[in-house]
Amino acid sequence: MFSEKQIKSIAEEIHSGMKCFIRKEDKEVLTVMDWDSAFFDISCLPEEAQQELKGVQYNLLAYHEIEKMPSNKTFEVMENFADALPSAGDYRLKIRLIEALHRRRPFAQFKNVIDHSNYRAAWFEFREEAQREWVREQLEEMEIG
Repeated sequence: MFSEKQIKSIAEEIHSGMKCFIRKEDKEVLTVMDWDSAFFDISCLPEEAQQELKGVQYNLLAYHEIEKMPSNKTFEVMENFADALPSAGDYRLKIRLIEALHRRRPFAQFKNVIDHSNYRAAWFEFREEAQREWVREQLEEMEIG
């Protein structure tokens, strides 16, 4: 039902802090600002965007929400990336990433290590594919994928 391009777009929107909904009636994808964010102020939106947002908020039962990946699943993705690094390649990086995940503030620690490595682009690709898979799973559970 949904193309890979649409799935990629939904995953990117959610990762950037937006909320994505699928209207049950016609399967249209709606992306709106995350009203749960501490930085959200509806009055800063154009009138049309305010109306669209209110339409979703006041009629949530008409939509399926595509949830963002929870932190425990994101942590698992980071672990999987570290585990997937070739031992023969940069074994020290693999160890540093695994250690970073076991320290205080593991997300920040992981980011710091990966940002100063040659595997930064590979991490982004790995994470993006995991996010697309997360969206696909939700669409399948809703029986609309």
